[in-house]
Amino acid sequence: MLVAKDITKSFTSDGNAVQVLKGVSFNLQEGEFTSIVGRSGSGKTTLLNVLSTLVRPDGGELRYCDQDLAG
Repeated sequence: MLVAKDITKSFTSDGNAVQVLKGVSFNLQEGEFTSIVGRSGSGKTTLLNVLSTLVRPDGGELRYCDQDLAG
């Protein structure tokens, strides 16, 4: 099971902090399928990068089979 709880992520652009993910939470059970949809610039790619551990979240919990991925 993949568990995301209160995931946050921000980036700095032109000296200003831009919060891309704010308190994202969900559970994904084994065998489930899901879709991530939203308008351009809404944080879909950032969320997928965090979930795949390509990018570390600034805060929150990310666990897969009870193993901490947010480290």
